[in-house]
Amino acid sequence: MDLDAVFGEKNKNKKVVAKKTIVVTKEYENRVKNNVKLLLCDGVEFSMTLFDKVNKGFVNISKVNCFMNVCLQSLFACPAFFNMLQQIALNETLSAILQPDGLLKKLVYTSRFFDGANQLDTTSQFAKSTVNAEKIFEPFLDAYNPDNEQQDACDFLSYLLDQCHEELKSIYVPQRLSSQQIQQRKQQDGDWSEVGGLKATSVQENKEQILEPSIVRDIFGGVLRTELHV
Repeated sequence: MDLDAVFGEKNKNKKVVAKKTIVVTKEYENRVKNNVKLLLCDGVEFSMTLFDKVNKGFVNISKVNCFMNVCLQSLFACPAFFNMLQQIALNETLSAILQPDGLLKKLVYTSRFFDGANQLDTTSQFAKSTVNAEKIFEPFLDAYNPDNEQQDACDFLSYLLDQCHEELKSIYVPQRLSSQQIQQRKQQDGDWSEVGGLKATSVQENKEQILEPSIVRDIFGGVLRTELHV
């Protein structure tokens, strides 16, 4: 958690605004050959490869919610996910569609603390050097962790992504797949493959899964594979 951009202190493009150090990462664009974009809905797309955000830390007042903080830091460090939240924040129409008390609304709100443009106004609440996610996500923490105990970060990350998947259905417009892409997906479903030739010690099964089109799937991808040792 690079609160004052310490790791970027030698960055030539760093700026100091009102005694706060902001590392501007626009030069990253020159190092990326292909700007891969995803379509969220008609007229709204975002980059999966270009990335520009401010580094901040989450406070852990309760001393038990570090599992949530590490998940949020990981998600916001993913260019595609962070850029998607930024696009929603900038689009009044999309923001109005979101559930007022939904998880996605709170993720969009939290992402604004990491937007470099919001750091220029030192009187803005989004210019704070740290973020109190416990307060922002309090209703979800009360439901997920009613006993206020340490929880597994991997489980909580799955919970966050599942919730995002459900709430994004009201916004996401699935892209039409080409006939070649459809054929490739069919070939991936329901196949068995034996690893290690005649002396195989394991068999991998890729079970056919009926997966709804989702921007979360587009960003993170992946298919669950089970392995049976024999």
